[in-house]
Amino acid sequence: MGNTASLDNGAARRVGALTILLWILDGLAAGLLLGAFCARFRDIPPIVASVWRELVPNYTVRDVFSAKREEVRQRAAGMITQKLAADGIVVKEVMLRDIQLPEEYAKGLETLLLKEQENDRMGVETELKQKQVRISELEADAD
Repeated sequence: MGNTASLDNGAARRVGALTILLWILDGLAAGLLLGAFCARFRDIPPIVASVWRELVPNYTVRDVFSAKREEVRQRAAGMITQKLAADGIVVKEVMLRDIQLPEEYAKGLETLLLKEQENDRMGVETELKQKQVRISELEADAD
């Protein structure tokens, strides 16, 4: 089951996210819930959305997108599992996919990531040149 939500991280930035929830009915509760299953099924997307609305404001957009994405997913999975367990729904997996950043933020993040990559590249090049200088010094001392 997939649920797309628009989430506000509290910094006036909205983040879109697709949540995929894999679940089954608890065997013991299945008989009791079968008659009310349709009503319970309709309750799942709002419960999932409420968890994300509660959780996302605690993180920056960058954290949700990359740095702490797995932590956010794990915390959401725990909260969703706990809330749905009361209705006899056993959550097997919660996946967070297709995070859509605000356009201005996406451009800024892309620029920042490119600068970080350039910085890393320059660090590697500097290290290589230092090694070449050291090799030249050792060769000059050997002569």
